[in-house]
Amino acid sequence: MLFLAATNTTAQLLFNLLFFGGVILIVFLFMILPQRRKQRELKDFHSSLKEGTMVVTIGGLHGKIHALTDETVILIADKHTKLMFDKYAISPEATRRLHKRLEKEGITQE
Repeated sequence: MLFLAATNTTAQLLFNLLFFGGVILIVFLFMILPQRRKQRELKDFHSSLKEGTMVVTIGGLHGKIHALTDETVILIADKHTKLMFDKYAISPEATRRLHKRLEKEGITQE
């Protein structure tokens, strides 16, 4: 009888460990990995920016990159209007949509 009780307790402990391990695995697969992937894509996008590229900011401002530093971007919004933004204020999604639209209309960026 004592052996049966010990086996039951061991089985419950094993079940609990596997259950919590599964929960941690699911959280990792569905929350942490996609976030890491998105951060990596955002970092790659910002590192690929170069002078002369048409971009859109998160506020919706369209402009051409005039100068870049590690943290800032200077955009030309009009002939005599230069604006400085944080590099992370450039929206990857809106910029991709702009490039697709320009490509569709046959407009070159330069």
